[in-house]
Amino acid sequence: MKAIIIDDESDAVEALHITLMETCPEVAVAGKFTDSVKGLASIRATDPDLVFLDIEMPKMNGFQLLEELGDFRFNLIFTTAYDRFAVKAFRFSAIDYLLKPINPEELKSAVEKAGQKFLTEKNNWNCCAVNSILRIAAASTRSRFPMRMVILLSNYPISYTVNQTVVTLAFISPPAKFT
Repeated sequence: MKAIIIDDESDAVEALHITLMETCPEVAVAGKFTDSVKGLASIRATDPDLVFLDIEMPKMNGFQLLEELGDFRFNLIFTTAYDRFAVKAFRFSAIDYLLKPINPEELKSAVEKAGQKFLTEKNNWNCCAVNSILRIAAASTRSRFPMRMVILLSNYPISYTVNQTVVTLAFISPPAKFT
């Protein structure tokens, strides 16, 4: 998962980055920011899967940053020294709320939750994309069945043999049944 860390304390940013490297190798830190405005710009530019966000920061706090973004697709883990913001944090659909200093086991657990949610959402998107492609193929008057389709999703090809029966079944079954 591609992640961004935003915290106004450079020591906290480095400590989190090191702990992630040691305990969560599936996380690739794409950016580390001590300035929330630059962090916001990076979120918009890089479309991360996961954001670690402090709350109390100068210029723009974590909640203001999220409000500025509006809708967002990344998984969110708050990392803060204050427990008083927890309820508000979960209103932003946070995966977790970690108090500093961050416990490595709690971090690992939070990242695992984010990973599960990420994979579920990615699989749902893939299923919708494949079904849309199959519907287009079935609706095309020029399509001849059976036909072969190779679709690239999530950096790996999925191969389908499409005929009238399979197209009908694809709408009620996940694509994994057809690989």
